[in-house]
Amino acid sequence: YKTNVDRWHYYYLHLPSIAVIDFGSIDSKEKIEENQRHLGTQLFALHYLTPVSSNCTIDRWMHLRNVAVGDHNASEKINSMFKVAFAEDKKILEAIQKQSDQQQNNNPVHIAIDKGSIAYRRRIEELIKSETSL
Repeated sequence: YKTNVDRWHYYYLHLPSIAVIDFGSIDSKEKIEENQRHLGTQLFALHYLTPVSSNCTIDRWMHLRNVAVGDHNASEKINSMFKVAFAEDKKILEAIQKQSDQQQNNNPVHIAIDKGSIAYRRRIEELIKSETSL
């Protein structure tokens, strides 16, 4: 777009291990409702997470979009950009995991941004308890 746009970036977690990122934009003059995001440029990054151990997970991903559908060159370009972004994420997540593994303090300090990951861990613990209490 060569004008002002409204952007969105939503994260959805489908327990236990599917994450969907819905993001995109539309000309701000359009004044769309939230359920009309498909009228703009909309992409979904889907992550299928497979735990391997208590501190290692395989992240398989793909993307869907409503623009340049069927355009192989666009697919390659978008996949390339995602690979760069997800490689950066991987480095950060591995550094966090390494620090967490070395942490001697069993009572870490959490800040507001940790709310999502804390809620996720609690829900996973609840699912594990429900499976083991049968």
